[in-house]
Amino acid sequence: MDLLLISQIITSLATLLVASVLIYQLRIQHNDSVRDFAYQKTEHHLSRMRAVYENKDFREIFAKRDYEREKISDEEYLALDYYFRVMIANQNTNNRLGGEEDIRMLKFLLRNVVMSTKIGRYWYKDFGTTLLNKEFQKYADEIYEDVSIDKLGD
Repeated sequence: MDLLLISQIITSLATLLVASVLIYQLRIQHNDSVRDFAYQKTEHHLSRMRAVYENKDFREIFAKRDYEREKISDEEYLALDYYFRVMIANQNTNNRLGGEEDIRMLKFLLRNVVMSTKIGRYWYKDFGTTLLNKEFQKYADEIYEDVSIDKLGD
């Protein structure tokens, strides 16, 4: 073996080693990004909940979610509208980035936060349908129908 061949083999091995280290670092970085994204999603959800629990004025409005639309002021409806919009917009972003787990969360939020109340169902038909893509609107419409049938006695 001549010196040129040995140097090419050493250079190739060094390049392979560097590539392996870079791949390993990318995996670590990806895992960190996934974890950070999960924390951000949780923090957004908790901040929405804090808006209810820490703000007495909003808490009083939030407690009126099962009133008929005519029984709350335009200002109160606007506050609930904003709350629902932020929740759905945030979940739409999560769905684009996160996958199946976030579709289940969207369904959960639609069923248990929006559609479980009179104002939420009114808001969905008044404005909420414009916030969802066709796939998510299909889920939301199914939930709306299910919940509306369950609430016929209201």
